Amino acid sequence: MVNFGGYTPYDASSPASMEPGVWHMMFGRQAFFGHVIDPQGGTVWFANIPGEQIPKADRDTTDEAHWRGLLEAMSADDAGPINDLVRRGHLDVAADNTYDLASVPRWHSGSMVIIGDAAHAPSSISGQGASLAIEDAVVLAKCLRDSSGPAAAFDAYEGLRRPRVEAMVRQVTRGISNRVPGRLAYGQLPRFGRKSNLPTRSAAKDGPVVRLLRDRALRSVYSCFVTERSLGWTYNHHIDWDEGKRSVPAGQQEFAEEARPSENA
Repeated sequence: MVNFGGYTPYDASSPASMEPGVWHMMFGRQAFFGHVIDPQGGTVWFANIPGEQIPKADRDTTDEAHWRGLLEAMSADDAGPINDLVRRGHLDVAADNTYDLASVPRWHSGSMVIIGDAAHAPSSISGQGASLAIEDAVVLAKCLRDSSGPAAAFDAYEGLRRPRVEAMVRQVTRGISNRVPGRLAYGQLPRFGRKSNLPTRSAAKDGPVVRLLRDRALRSVYSCFVTERSLGWTYNHHIDWDEGKRSVPAGQQEFAEEARPSENA
């Protein structure tokens, strides 16, 4: 997935702004868009475009005017304010390729240990990068408190954290696949290998029947599968700071591996 993001300052002549702080997201004819009003009346917006990654050479030699023209063409036939926001705004993120850091073979060596994004970097679409890093810090502190030394603490910390964070990365990867539904929603997927192959308005081929089926399918997914229960392992995760505290002599604390979330979570 290729990402773009920008900001459009407040303009009294623009359409009436919506409630500040509320995100609005939509499947456009060729991309996924989102925008939110800030307290000053300006708008932060983004676009996720399905397709192949953009080579570094294209990123280095393409200016903002070209990328904005691309986004304007891709959003020209869509309802909502995104086309106006792109036209009047400026780009802060242009042609950013998204990658996952799925698994790191080693988390520690000697007196060194990695936590947070250094050990596991899910896509920003998850909104979980900071929370996973904070969890890491608390669990690492517990392990250092209750173990005989750094080596034992690092082993315990990795055993506790690796199953959860790698399951999170796998879930986010599946989420990206669902968020960019490919040919069913967008028709001919864009290719970014050369400028001549960048998508234009003519690439939009989805019709009203496809949009109707897609929207009904999304409602069913969010009603039946994306629920508080299915996401509980993500958002309701609790670390008991006092568990194991001074309950056994240092160096003899046993750490029970956290339960792995099921693949269907």
